[in-house]
This record gives sequence, C-alpha cells and structure tokens, in this order.
Amino acid sequence: MASTGQQDIPPHSNKVLYEFAQEMWKDVFENNAYTNFPQIQYLKDKAEVSWAKLLQDSKLLSKKVTKDVIEQDFSYENVLTWAKYTGRCTTFAVAVVRRLEEDYPGAYDFKYYDLGGHCVARCAKTGILIDSSSKKGAIRLKDGEWSTVETTIEKARPSWKWKHGTSKFEGTDGKRA
Repeated sequence: MASTGQQDIPPHSNKVLYEFAQEMWKDVFENNAYTNFPQIQYLKDKAEVSWAKLLQDSKLLSKKVTKDVIEQDFSYENVLTWAKYTGRCTTFAVAVVRRLEEDYPGAYDFKYYDLGGHCVARCAKTGILIDSSSKKGAIRLKDGEWSTVETTIEKARPSWKWKHGTSKFEGTDGKRA
C-alpha cells in the first residue's frame, strides 16, 4: 500500500490500526533503499573518482578517503549522519511513522526511543512497535504481556512490555528501559 495522502477515515480498532501499520512497515521496507549505496556514493564523491575507476580498483576509496577526511566534512548532511549516529533504524522508523500519521491523522501517537544505539517508535495509543530489525514487521504489544521480538540482529532477542500506556524494554543484556 503506497502512501496516498490523508485518508478520511472514522476511528478504527487497534486491530485495524495494526493492519495499517503492518502494511506501511512492509511498504517502506520493500520500496525504499535501506542499503549502504548512499554511503558508497558519498565516499566516491569525496574521492573524486568515476564509477569506472572505482570498479577497476576496489581499494581506491580506502586509499583516497581516510577517517580524517570524513571527520573534517562539516556539511549539514554529514554532520547529521556521522555526529548524531543516525542510521537505518532511525530513518526507517521516521519514514513509517510519518506516513501513518499523514495518512491517518489522530489515529496514532508515536514516540521515538533510543535504546543504546538502536531507534524504535512505539504508539502510545495502540501499543504498536516499529522496529527496523523485526523479522515480522510491525509488532502489536498486548497489554501486560512481555513480547519477544525476533530480529535480524544475530543473538538479539529484545523483549517489550506494554502496560497501562507505558512501555518497558529489556535488551538481550538484561538491561531495562
């Protein structure tokens, strides 16, 4: 389901809102480039080389672009990426949430959480969790139950609990937030 702009919809049950979130999660995941190609493009441009030269010499980027060169780049886009440590998880959560809130205004109330280097979004109204590393897409947290999330991150099986409008998180290291 592609984002089509604001929808004129009546209030929906949490089940229906979850189905919308699940569709949007899949659409954003399948139809956006959550890859490292923009990073390669950035390094190629910094090295001032053509794609042809880069393909001929795979070590060309590491020869021409050092960590010091990158750290001295204070362009707006670079500072947002390198200094703030944003990545796929952040941009993914923002993309899904933005589309849901634009298409269904007032139906969701997402908050963002930084879990020690991993960003997720959780809806205070529905218990829906948007996590880019989930193997099952959007997750609906049932009130009062711990839900273990199957992730794409090896050996990571974080757990979430949603109770009376409050979310609890337990990482694989046993730490809770």
